Amino acid sequence: MKVTLKTSLAAVCLTVMASASPLTVTPCNILPIYRPDPFYAQNAAVSGLLLSFKAGIATLGTGFSVSWQYSASGPVAAWYPDPTCGWVYLNVQDTATSYKPLTWDKTWGSSWNATVDGYLTSIKTNTVPATKKFLACQLVAGTGAYANQWVLYLQTGIDSDVPDTWTDGTASFGVACVTTKLLVSPPA
Repeated sequence: MKVTLKTSLAAVCLTVMASASPLTVTPCNILPIYRPDPFYAQNAAVSGLLLSFKAGIATLGTGFSVSWQYSASGPVAAWYPDPTCGWVYLNVQDTATSYKPLTWDKTWGSSWNATVDGYLTSIKTNTVPATKKFLACQLVAGTGAYANQWVLYLQTGIDSDVPDTWTDGTASFGVACVTTKLLVSPPA
């Protein structure tokens, strides 16, 4: 006997074969409902770029292509099938500088206001003010994995406070930065 369950999960069909062995379902076998990347950069220098992921670092680039979770008061999460195979959360890292690095992590640590047709805004905490200003820094000598990437920071202070370099842990790169906002577009 063959039973087929069809869903609207990005045209994914799960076929269950009746047999003596149990079906093993992992998070990578079942995908969440597809929702396109809704976070668009608004500065002319980064126009058309989307909130993206590169080795756990928040960047502006071509965006994620699977699914998103966001609300007016909670996490911003993206389904990332490789290599984490699950939800990753946009988090603000606490630093002494006014520009705070943004990372994608397996645990939720930062809350955001991601209201459709508004700008993505951090929710105020003891260490991070409510702000919708981001700093996008292009690697001047970006090659390899970071070619054409804009590393993203939350800008919590004055616009002139920007990093001089960025490091991936093995090499340092000079950066050129612009201030931007991220528009939350309606689901397609």
